[in-house]
Amino acid sequence: MKRLITMTAVAIAGYASAASAALPEVVIGAGTGAPVRTPYCQGFDRTLSADTIYVLTGLYYVEPGASLTIEPGTIIKGHDATGGTLIVTRGGQIFAQGTP
Repeated sequence: MKRLITMTAVAIAGYASAASAALPEVVIGAGTGAPVRTPYCQGFDRTLSADTIYVLTGLYYVEPGASLTIEPGTIIKGHDATGGTLIVTRGGQIFAQGTP
């Protein structure tokens, strides 16, 4: 029984990787060549769609008066080398409705 569960988990992980591998990747934030923790300030409304994988670089601030909408099923990865971090400042808004 344990072997069956393990094989099922591997099959699901492989399916998820294959499905996300087909999506284009877009870098948002300061960029992958920026020094660690370089800030990027979003002062406009932006929507991240589920048909793209987003790579978050540096310190990504959603500024007061701006909003970030994240569609259900959207994949956002943090870039390790630049310390990809999302920060919603006071007065900024984030709208994210997840899926089970």
